[in-house]
Amino acid sequence: MLAGTTVENSVRLHEKYGDVVRISPNEVSFISGETAFPDIYGTWALKDETASHCSSKPGFRTGKLKGHLNMEKDPVWYVKPSNGSPSLLQANDEDHARGRRVLSHAFSERAVAAQEPLVQTYVDQLINGLKGATAEKEGEGVVDMVSWYNW
Repeated sequence: MLAGTTVENSVRLHEKYGDVVRISPNEVSFISGETAFPDIYGTWALKDETASHCSSKPGFRTGKLKGHLNMEKDPVWYVKPSNGSPSLLQANDEDHARGRRVLSHAFSERAVAAQEPLVQTYVDQLINGLKGATAEKEGEGVVDMVSWYNW
């Protein structure tokens, strides 16, 4: 990494080991972003009783397995909710599924597309505001992006 050869090293590892490579204990490299998201964040069902989350099993990390249970979250690592009810992120699979069903309509393709004009209005306001802030300083000014993103 310090030598500036991270990309070249990753390419060599992919050439040798394939599309998915563990670069370090906390880093995995994917060749394709198309499969990376579902492989990282998706869930899979085991096709048969003998399959398991093990790279030697057929279907591992191919996106072809759907619906297996997630690993349970250990509550010891979370702050106890003030209202006694866990958030959607801390919920067990059953509660998470129920909350997800309630919210799913708001994130459908149709609902998100319906919000596009509103989002575009705010994007335009941000761009115009940034142009104005830098114009006052002849394009040389420093802009506090945090305050602009949080307005």
